[in-house]
Amino acid sequence: MPIGGLLGGLGASAIGVTTTFGVIAVIYVGVCLAPLSGGRWRLMEKAAIDQDRVAA
Repeated sequence: MPIGGLLGGLGASAIGVTTTFGVIAVIYVGVCLAPLSGGRWRLMEKAAIDQDRVAA
């Protein structure tokens, strides 16, 4: 049995379907936007700029 289905069922029975959907939506948006908040993407851009300067 998938863990997500199990947790969703437990959440729906414990706090209600609407609240469970809201919690899952907030977690989903947070996970999807997490890369925008920091480090790795900024380092990729810096590496690309540095390589362009070396090539020129």
